[in-house]
Amino acid sequence: MNTDIHINPHDFITQTVRNLATAITIDDEDSDPKLDAWAAEQTALGRFPPEPAGNLVGGLAAAFARPKLRASRATELTEDQIAALIGRGQDPYADAIDEAAGAMVPEHSHRLALLARAAMCITTPEARAALAEPLGVLFIEEADESTIDRVKILLQANLLPQLVADDDRLSGLEPGAVARTEAPSSDARPKRIPATLLSGLGAGRGCVLIGDLDHLPDDIRGLVGARMTLPPLDAGMVIAILRGSHSRTGQLAEAAILDRLPNDTDLSRLPDLALASAFSAPTTLAVADRLSDFVARLSGPRGPAIQSSLDSIVGLPQETRAPLDALITDMTAWRSEIVPWSDIPSSFLLDGPPGVGKTQIARGLAGDLGIPLIAASYAQWQGSGAGHLGTFLAAMKKSFDDASRQAPCIFFLDEIDSFPTRREDDDRGAQYNSKCVNGLLTEMNRLPGMEGVIFIAATNHADRVDPAILRSGRLDTKIHVPPPDRKGLKAILRHYLGHAAIPDKAIDRLGARLLGQTGADVEALVRRAKSLARMSREDVSETHREAAADRLIHQEDPDLLQRIAVHETGHILVGQAVGMRPRRVRIATSGGETHNREPSVLTADAARRRLQVMMAGRAAERLIFGDVSNGSGGSEQSDLANATRLAVRLHRQWGLGDTLTRIPDSLIDHVHSLSPALLRIVEKELRAAEAAATAILEQRRKDLDQLTRRLLAEREIDFEDEADWDIELKVDGDCGPGSGETLDSKREAF
Repeated sequence: MNTDIHINPHDFITQTVRNLATAITIDDEDSDPKLDAWAAEQTALGRFPPEPAGNLVGGLAAAFARPKLRASRATELTEDQIAALIGRGQDPYADAIDEAAGAMVPEHSHRLALLARAAMCITTPEARAALAEPLGVLFIEEADESTIDRVKILLQANLLPQLVADDDRLSGLEPGAVARTEAPSSDARPKRIPATLLSGLGAGRGCVLIGDLDHLPDDIRGLVGARMTLPPLDAGMVIAILRGSHSRTGQLAEAAILDRLPNDTDLSRLPDLALASAFSAPTTLAVADRLSDFVARLSGPRGPAIQSSLDSIVGLPQETRAPLDALITDMTAWRSEIVPWSDIPSSFLLDGPPGVGKTQIARGLAGDLGIPLIAASYAQWQGSGAGHLGTFLAAMKKSFDDASRQAPCIFFLDEIDSFPTRREDDDRGAQYNSKCVNGLLTEMNRLPGMEGVIFIAATNHADRVDPAILRSGRLDTKIHVPPPDRKGLKAILRHYLGHAAIPDKAIDRLGARLLGQTGADVEALVRRAKSLARMSREDVSETHREAAADRLIHQEDPDLLQRIAVHETGHILVGQAVGMRPRRVRIATSGGETHNREPSVLTADAARRRLQVMMAGRAAERLIFGDVSNGSGGSEQSDLANATRLAVRLHRQWGLGDTLTRIPDSLIDHVHSLSPALLRIVEKELRAAEAAATAILEQRRKDLDQLTRRLLAEREIDFEDEADWDIELKVDGDCGPGSGETLDSKREAF
């Protein structure tokens, strides 16, 4: 079996669109002999390619449905004739010698953009590797209800059948093995996925799930091998679509089309109706013209681009904004020749969950500095060729070269975690993956000499980025972009609700309920509320806002919220007691999170104190309620998952246990592969940590009750704004050598 299969996502899009154009169902008994004879005559004259052996579709249908492409009209024309036709909006490269191309799938024009975006998701090596595993689950994160249903249909009918045909590792995958997640029922328990998928998983086959990861049952969530989001439409996808939808030859006047297309940012903003109308245009160049026309019509008259600014990003936390403002000051000094370029931190990592505005930050920074933004991504580079390494590296180098030529500029590399981590025991595509990462490292090593280029990388998962990429000298400044706090959510709500007369108390109440959601989530909520108001022919009211919120987040459950508050308070109090001072905490019905300061260097004692803090949420629940919930387990970033990894590292990676033997990183995430003896040691560490946390909380029971009540009332607390906040109990001694509080720990529950 081929274990190193490379699929060019753009070629995959083209083939899938071409399948739409050739999807002819024919009944042999109803076949017209005259038409079949005519088709045979045309084939004999060379108008259609010979019918391949074993083809079950005959006659006229076969002539059109066969995938072999025809000769281009451009082969019979001079360069001047080609230029004249392009000037008139015709594409001689797409037209066959004997027939113009036209829009070959007009009835599917409304599907093409979303089909391309979904194709980019499922063709990545990570997605296909997840589906190839026994019990493999690929999860596509998407919040929009209508998009979820449309993607599901496209996957079942068009994309997965082609993917199975292209990747022989997926031969057992059923194209219908796609389901959407459903919001929890009224008792807050996640709904089960369809029984048909469960039976497929039980038989060792993979599946695709779409929706909100938090809506998955814990047992299924643990099977998720890859999480993807739909990328925005870009020029590369448009070109790939047109090769299948508007070309009888597989060729295009690509340079002319790219010249007419709007930029990727504007393409990504076009609504579905505009995209459907554009792709129904008669020629490739007409499609590009329509897309540009729609951008102009939606954005207003043509002219200078609207200036973006960091000030336009509502709800941006000050701790995220501060290093960006410092960069603006440094750039001003550099332009004035006051400060040399070598003294300016010019490489940044933006880390945060989807929807918090990382791309907006890069765009706003470029606007404030008055310099161009050059955007690139792993998917874009991989899609530049047939997935071949040489083409990938050449596309990567071209992007860095473009940035160097356009300096001063911002070079924005999105989703840098798409680059595979070079794991020492991963054989699948290891050589290819290593060369991809090494190629990026080589290009990043050029950055110090690229004066005027500000390099910004973005990731949803910093823990999945190869450590060599993250080291200082390549990415000097790490900026966390969290979901907005309560104050930020109120500002975002006000911004999107416009001038609606809504009392502050109503905004504050909704802001508290939305804690943990992103600015993109709030924007979607307000759009939904306005839609509900239009349907009822009323102004936006609290009823509309709450109804929209019910579709985004769980109904507020006081009992669940109290348990979450108790859990997070346990982390706070034990953290303070063992020298890991709390920074901030927030709770919502969707869960809670606590941030603590941690030591920069760990001894065995300090590591065990970290374990105590990780287990403190469970300990607090047991102390108050007499039992524990699943809030500390489940996901790969849960308390139990982090504590297990820490205990394994203590004994088998850091040399802080009874052996100096080191196991590879990959084994830590596969507990079933650890030795029974090591599992017993880890279990003992976790039990001891929970017992120690319980002892601390028993002594601080009054503090536990008081802080829980405060957290329930305020929903979030920033302890760094309260210099006098403290508790009396402290463990003697520090957290080991070099215990300066430089590391920030985040624990998430529920």
